[in-house]
Amino acid sequence: MRPIIRKQTAIIIICVFISAWFLIPAGNIGQAEAADVTNEKYSMAYVFLGNTATQINQVERTNGAIQTVSPSGWFNLNVDGTLQTPANRAQFVTRMHELGIRVVVCLNNHWDQKTGINALNNADRLTTQLAHYIELYDLDGINVDIENVTPAQRDLYTKFMAMIRDKIPAHKEVSIAISANPTGTTSGWQGSYDYAAINPYVDYFMIMTYDEHYEGGSAGSVSSINFVEKSIQYALTKTSANKIVMGIPFYGRLWSVGNTNSRGIDVTNSDIDLIIKTYNGITTFDTATQSTKVEFNVKSGDTLLTIQGTRLSAGNYVIWYENLQSIQAKIELVQKYNLKGVGAWALGQENTALWNNYSNWLNGNSKAGSASPGDQSNYYSVVYDTNGGSGAPSNTQQRQGATVTITNTIPTRTGYTFTGWRYNGNTYTKGQTLTMPATSITLTAQWTQNPTPTPTTHTVKSGDTLWLLSRIFGTSVNAIKILNGLTSDMIYPGQKLQIP
Repeated sequence: MRPIIRKQTAIIIICVFISAWFLIPAGNIGQAEAADVTNEKYSMAYVFLGNTATQINQVERTNGAIQTVSPSGWFNLNVDGTLQTPANRAQFVTRMHELGIRVVVCLNNHWDQKTGINALNNADRLTTQLAHYIELYDLDGINVDIENVTPAQRDLYTKFMAMIRDKIPAHKEVSIAISANPTGTTSGWQGSYDYAAINPYVDYFMIMTYDEHYEGGSAGSVSSINFVEKSIQYALTKTSANKIVMGIPFYGRLWSVGNTNSRGIDVTNSDIDLIIKTYNGITTFDTATQSTKVEFNVKSGDTLLTIQGTRLSAGNYVIWYENLQSIQAKIELVQKYNLKGVGAWALGQENTALWNNYSNWLNGNSKAGSASPGDQSNYYSVVYDTNGGSGAPSNTQQRQGATVTITNTIPTRTGYTFTGWRYNGNTYTKGQTLTMPATSITLTAQWTQNPTPTPTTHTVKSGDTLWLLSRIFGTSVNAIKILNGLTSDMIYPGQKLQIP
């Protein structure tokens, strides 16, 4: 899938899908098709932000609107396409099973072509490894998301899907994430998917109908209505509607106007609210694309926000993203074409007001409230600033007047002890609460510097070396040399050294 921070690494990360136990087992294609008679549409979303506790919370706060979730980073592959030994995420799996939710791993090469090709070339060994850990860790299937391979791997891709379907039990899910293809091209990485050949081996195709405009490219909608609909129409010429899951982005992209400092960098929907409040951004709904645009100006002397590692500078900017109104417009296509359902990238980035009507929109409930740009006006961002530390908790959005519970996540900073989160003159610790005001808030980490240890004086004896002293005193050779102004490793008996 498309992460908010798209790293081109040489590993494959495996995500995790979760689907409600009350659904017909996805691995049985015939039963899955029969389930469509109930008109209960399928709903999944990816999760990659935060730790296990945070991700569990991100699933729980959807209030039952999500049947399938995919946490990334569970299984990693080597660049040669073989599987690294994965950790057992028993806490997450157990909690999901308690909620009646199934866990289905997703294989992703994060756009690295060499790794993706090697994975397909090592299909027999890799699928055997995957099947082993799916069973060992009580997982419930696999979603394959190998991107940026070429038409030359088209047959290998099909064989890989057939092989994994054969190696895991029939009641477990096999599905595939594929690129949007509004023009029906057979070149580029879109040409690596043979819909007709793959079709017998999968329960559904998850179409990534986003990144229409991407990082490094020109500004525009991430997921325009025409782009999405054309991609659906092409897929319908290759497979049936009840095997199509339509993608929805919970992120946007930011471009600087007139320079190349920020060309389509990822930005979470929760951070967009902070940008609007900080710079008085102007929000408009573009009817042609059924997407939302924010335009803002950063003036000299303004607070300079850092967005996904990029510090804004003075100038004009534009953001394209999907808000409640535009998401509702895209979801209506599910009903129009009677698709299986929707899939979103990614939980933790969305406006949480979405969950008030998400299921109603998806299932064509005419009594559900319609979204408008104003629907987001009472929701504001809760931002955690680590203030020089690392391990920031995920930002959230809360309704005005809601009770905000301080995160259990503790950031870290070398040489310092964390003492709490500072806001509006008060310091809060984990589990404490505050009432959400009618504005975005920033909770800033507070730190107490740890005492500097007093150096130990050591008189060098015959046989001493810097390496030996570093082992005895639990320090490093370089630290001893710096503290004593040494330019070489030469020491001599009787010499007095300060040991840090």
